[in-house]
Amino acid sequence: MDIRSKKFLVIRLSSLGDVVLTTPVARLLSKAGGSVDVLTKAQYLSIWHENPYVEKVLDYSSIDLNEVSSWSYDYIIDLQNNLRSRRLTVSVSSRVMRIKKDPIQKWMYLKLGINKLSKLNVAERNIAVLKELGIFDDGDGLDICAQESKLPSAIDRSKTLIVVAMGGTYITKRIPTDLVNGMIDERDKCEYVLIGGSDTERQRLTSSVNTHNLIAKTTLQQSITLLSRADLVITGDTGMMHIAAAMQKPIIVIWGSTSMDFGFYPYYGSKNKQTYSSVSIKGLSCRPCSKYGRKDCPKGHMNCLNLINGQMVRQEVMRFLSI
Repeated sequence: MDIRSKKFLVIRLSSLGDVVLTTPVARLLSKAGGSVDVLTKAQYLSIWHENPYVEKVLDYSSIDLNEVSSWSYDYIIDLQNNLRSRRLTVSVSSRVMRIKKDPIQKWMYLKLGINKLSKLNVAERNIAVLKELGIFDDGDGLDICAQESKLPSAIDRSKTLIVVAMGGTYITKRIPTDLVNGMIDERDKCEYVLIGGSDTERQRLTSSVNTHNLIAKTTLQQSITLLSRADLVITGDTGMMHIAAAMQKPIIVIWGSTSMDFGFYPYYGSKNKQTYSSVSIKGLSCRPCSKYGRKDCPKGHMNCLNLINGQMVRQEVMRFLSI
């Protein structure tokens, strides 16, 4: 199908990682000759700034529903596919194409332990929406085009830089403080930088000479800049994981209440080397307990994270960097 000169609106409102996993769709549509706008939430607008494949980025909070019917897009690619995105598109004359979700398969996995989920990464599922347009994956992975930001702390670039992304929307995906303290050794010839939001515990974190504690001290753009300079990234199942993958960084993923079986594992693209490893507790009957994470552990023990020790992660660090 010839889509040259056609206008597209790509909708992905949240969250950070999901928005990053949307970026190949904009690239593929643009390379096929389409004009691409993106609609997302305000806090994720910067993910699209400087992206050469996007004409305009729309802020969801400023959308007037009374004006939606006048949108002049030929196609709307709805990668959110929930009540909010459907409400936006109910009155448009554009052709709407939506990602297919698998709620029954997810329920079966979480409640019955029966895994019938697709093996595809969520980025690949997003791209699959374009199949009927004759557009297929180019293998180039994800896109991050953020501008360099000034960092709040000096980093010694003569040493190997390991960024530890401790934060996360849900506590069952955040890397515990004790785990971080147990995996950092000041004898390492590395610089560790710890990042995370204001809800991430920082008071009991190690004060090793080779560690920079920047918890609650970096903006999203500064965190992205740190990831761009990293030699290795240690993270939970969070948006930082997907940003690091977009930058083709080696990643150690620490899995808590979620599972890579849901498709949210690092996506490098088929043309690039897959350089990530996973650390998790195998054989827990209560894991996974959620596809996105939880505000607390339903069992009260959070063994999925608390049983992971620092040495388990250090083994992976040494394997990647030959420390």
